[in-house]
Amino acid sequence: MTKDVNRQARVVDQMLSMHSALRDRYARRARFLTLAILGCSVVLCTITFLPDNALEPLGVSAAANRFIIGGFASLVLFLSIVELFVRWQTISAHYGEAAEKLAKLKFQYRAASSGGEVDAEKCDLLKREYEECMEKLPPIPDKLFPSLKSYHIRKVRLSRMIDSNPGCPVWFLRLRLLIKGILGKQEKEGTDQ
Repeated sequence: MTKDVNRQARVVDQMLSMHSALRDRYARRARFLTLAILGCSVVLCTITFLPDNALEPLGVSAAANRFIIGGFASLVLFLSIVELFVRWQTISAHYGEAAEKLAKLKFQYRAASSGGEVDAEKCDLLKREYEECMEKLPPIPDKLFPSLKSYHIRKVRLSRMIDSNPGCPVWFLRLRLLIKGILGKQEKEGTDQ
């Protein structure tokens, strides 16, 4: 592959890792928020149908019981408003769509490089598709870029370590990678940019 196409392939791979990580992060947040709303709603429904004196054996008075019901009702309302405001599920979907586009583009780069040298016509086609794809991607927040790039590089290096040590537990390889990183003993690789 030409130098430019090789660089584009590395950028696509890195962007795929970043968008996939953001998709998963926002999906986890959305799932947690939804489960919190459901959990609080179940507790609210359960204690609403209890008689006022049902919690007296636990030391909760009737007035405190009403206060607890009001607190859970307020919490459910607040979490529902938060869910509408933050839109984590929608954001996750946008990053997910971007990851799908990038995965298809990565496949095209791999298919082009599998035959050895890429001809000029194929390079131009890949470049156009690369530029078109990059224009439509949701942006990576600036403050998250360094940590996401670090995540991608660790993922690539861990994958290489797994290839060369297939019988070794992944947790041990992650630990080894972490220690090497802390001690500054990482090998310099031009392909991890």
